[in-house]
Amino acid sequence: MSTTVFQLENVTPVHLTHVNVRRELHGEEHVPAMDLGMRMEGGNELLNMLDSDLREALYCNRAAQSGQELLPAVLAVLPNLRQPKLNGQKFKWAPGERHKGYRLVLDYGLGDERSNEDLQGCTVTKWGVECKEGGTVIIDWVVQCSGEQLTSDVRGKLTGLTDEQVHVQLLAPAQPQVVRGKDKPPSADGSDDNGTGDLLDGDGDGDGEGEGGDGEADDDGSPPAGSAEAAFIAEAKGKGAWPFPNKDGATA
Repeated sequence: MSTTVFQLENVTPVHLTHVNVRRELHGEEHVPAMDLGMRMEGGNELLNMLDSDLREALYCNRAAQSGQELLPAVLAVLPNLRQPKLNGQKFKWAPGERHKGYRLVLDYGLGDERSNEDLQGCTVTKWGVECKEGGTVIIDWVVQCSGEQLTSDVRGKLTGLTDEQVHVQLLAPAQPQVVRGKDKPPSADGSDDNGTGDLLDGDGDGDGEGEGGDGEADDDGSPPAGSAEAAFIAEAKGKGAWPFPNKDGATA
């Protein structure tokens, strides 16, 4: 099992592909939350950020395999896809996993750490990978953050940087905190975080769950107990205003 930890220890340029502003339920309190889609493009050594064995599993050097003598190098040159026809070379990495406890630092390049945005307790999830012949690799991921640290000023700055290059550090916690399965942060407005574009569309790991139940209707079609809809119907029945007539004069 790989022990590779995904992180950007040094200030690194990435493309901020997507910003989703929402609210989460923390206990009974609604707090600001954001999903930040990020992308890096570079040589296939980027795959080592995900797993130290992944690069050699996906790439090879056909010239070397044919017996051609190569110049010695610290990092072997692997420009050729081993399986060029495999799924268009786009795939999800660790689907359904959320790595928690990260620190995200946005460096504005002003030379003053106090001017940077330093967001604590972030979650990293929804990795997507695209491998190209020649050795170019694109990696997408989403950073989720929430809480009072997301002031209106911070949210405004991040939203204004959508589709721009930003310089970030993404620092993993000392002890990995990996959650698998359906442990998605509840959204106060019921909306889902949207991912980061084509590589991640339709990931299917959202469960639509939030606080106060699973949001599914009962078998007879009535809303779930404890929901706002159920409370409204109960109040209407108490006032003798239920059932409501439909447009044909029948009652619902």
